[in-house]
Amino acid sequence: MFIIVDHNATETCIPPYDAYKIFDKFNFTYLEHQDLGSYNDWVGFNDALYDVYNKVSSAFIEDDTEGSVLYFIHKSKKEGDKVLSLSKLKTLEYRIYRKLREKLRNFIAGL
Repeated sequence: MFIIVDHNATETCIPPYDAYKIFDKFNFTYLEHQDLGSYNDWVGFNDALYDVYNKVSSAFIEDDTEGSVLYFIHKSKKEGDKVLSLSKLKTLEYRIYRKLREKLRNFIAGL
């Protein structure tokens, strides 16, 4: 997943949908994306986050690659939208393979 980052700015990155407009302008390709909604309360946000976590963690590498990236965006008509944070969710299968790879690397380095 690629997004546009200004290394001289304090923002995490520009909002993904703004980046997609720029990508489209230059005929760049990008991954499928999905808006998971807006939330004004902790319970609704937490429930949605739990649902997407369960969906991604139970997916197979062959179907959904290694996981998903979540963009947490503060939406404001006055100030413009701002990405507050990013989070990577990895499939369980990917996490197992990664742990095995790390253990093997350490084992081989110790020989």
